[in-house]
Amino acid sequence: MAWKHFDLAPITDWLQHGKKPFSFSLNGRSSDLAILNVTKDDAVAKDLGKGEDTVLVKGTAEQVRLTFTSAEVGNGNPLDSNTMANQDGGLAVRLQAEDGADGLTGPISRFDDEGITFRSASPGLTFDVRDLVAGTQRGDQFDAVTLGTAKNDCYDESGSREAYYINAGMGNDSLIGGKGNDFLVGGAGDDWLQGGRGNDSLLGGAGNDVAVFKPSRDGADVTDLGAGNDVVLVQHGQGEQIRLTFTSAEVGNGNANDSNTMLNQDGGLAVRFQMEDGAGGLQGPLSRFDDEGISLKASSGSTFDVRDLVAGTQRGDQFEVVQLGTMANDIIDHGDDREAYYVNAGMGDDVVTGGSGRDFLVGGAGNDTLSGGAGQDSLLGGGGADTFVFSVCETSPDSIVDFSVADDTIRLDAQVFQGVPSGALAAEAFALLSDGEAAQHRVLYDAETGNLFFDADGVSRDDLVNFAKLTMMPAGVSAADFMIA
Repeated sequence: MAWKHFDLAPITDWLQHGKKPFSFSLNGRSSDLAILNVTKDDAVAKDLGKGEDTVLVKGTAEQVRLTFTSAEVGNGNPLDSNTMANQDGGLAVRLQAEDGADGLTGPISRFDDEGITFRSASPGLTFDVRDLVAGTQRGDQFDAVTLGTAKNDCYDESGSREAYYINAGMGNDSLIGGKGNDFLVGGAGDDWLQGGRGNDSLLGGAGNDVAVFKPSRDGADVTDLGAGNDVVLVQHGQGEQIRLTFTSAEVGNGNANDSNTMLNQDGGLAVRFQMEDGAGGLQGPLSRFDDEGISLKASSGSTFDVRDLVAGTQRGDQFEVVQLGTMANDIIDHGDDREAYYVNAGMGDDVVTGGSGRDFLVGGAGNDTLSGGAGQDSLLGGGGADTFVFSVCETSPDSIVDFSVADDTIRLDAQVFQGVPSGALAAEAFALLSDGEAAQHRVLYDAETGNLFFDADGVSRDDLVNFAKLTMMPAGVSAADFMIA
């Protein structure tokens, strides 16, 4: 932040002798600078109004507690709403010294929560930030606490070594942390968050948020981007692999944490993120992400190795994008994309369409519809009555990992699988590969391998097209499992 043509003499005199807030112009806006000694001063209540205001906090206390309602920061109202637990309608931020045993001592001062920064002005003094309503502690080693506005705020602390807590409030905000262990909150709006170096915590809040993560430089970050269609841009070196581990069956269940009830679960954020070395081992810090409505996108040349936390199953290690769905009925369409996707749609009755890459599509719980598109894909329906759609007929067959004869359906596109009447597949149009040839046969199943074939004319089996494979090789597959539409 550049301070040009600024006369420091008045502010120097104020720091030595002043009691009232010092007003000045910063970046074309009227701003205030106040000082509070939590050891010596009486209780104060100050609404510093609009502008980029700063409160310098002094005293002999090692920690000063700042308590406010996180969800109401930067909503245009400097008061708490007096509608939730512990709110009284006074100025939103409560500031009080701690006694060294996590208790409180001395007077309670109050400030607004609109465009204000609290900064430590005494050696060793740090801020303990807590949510007024939930009582959640966000950390107790912050050197500065910044609360934003209802506008589109931009905070860039990339050059700082201090530990920041920043809550940008409303608006579509941009937050960049520095070298300390920062806590960044986007709040409502479509926000951009980048923790920088250090072991940072990022909360996106409502809106479609974007987080930037550089695993070779950043520390062990914890990122929960909240509600919305959120994206994590992973900027990594050429040819590097990143392992993503989570409990597949719990994706999109409304809980951003793993349940801590099964093998390897610890109750932390559900997705574990760590770099792999050249031998497939793990190296570097372990970071955590939520598993609710989030897409992780690798930079060019990097890929994700996706594994199930509980079962240890590897789903593939060449994915360029990993997308995790929600509890809602998600519609996920990557039909125009060339990247290799891993998609787990989570709960709900979802519709998932892959692109031309080698995708792995998971429907999750619910009655899902999965279409791999071009490329040799893997389809896993999960619980429920699922429909597997084939709109291409090519020699690189898709695999249906968990086809259930009792519940699931295979739907063939009538525009591609021609010569077969629309509707339920006629009994005489289906046959086992081991059966003798017949002119009416169109769909054939090899019970020994699980392969499904299409015969366009029924004249000869020399031109069969292997369009799918049922990985579990279920018995009892029949015409009743197929639909032409």
